[in-house]
Amino acid sequence: MLIKELLFESTVSDDIVDDIMDIITAYRRKKLSIIPLKGENSLINYLKKLGYTVDTNSLIRLMQEPPFSDVVERTIPGDSIKLKTDIPDEVGDNQMEKSKETVEKSATKAANKAVKSGELG
Repeated sequence: MLIKELLFESTVSDDIVDDIMDIITAYRRKKLSIIPLKGENSLINYLKKLGYTVDTNSLIRLMQEPPFSDVVERTIPGDSIKLKTDIPDEVGDNQMEKSKETVEKSATKAANKAVKSGELG
């Protein structure tokens, strides 16, 4: 699904917002303030693995909208997203716990898929 479509469908939009907030929370937990947009460990690559069709320009525009405007200091077009160092309480421990659960579920799902396909075993 295209990110433009997500912005107009509130139920799906909530999904991508949650997924991106999970990434932001994971970076904050690791005390990292720059999220790369391209490359193996990039935000775009992560979102594509989750099934979103994302391009850099749409993602940068999305990062300038609430709730991301509260946590993103600036975007460097085509390169990265710089997080604010003082992020509001809304992106706190509750979001971090939710992010941890999401990551654990994703890892379990990926491991099960690898076992079923014969990659592990």
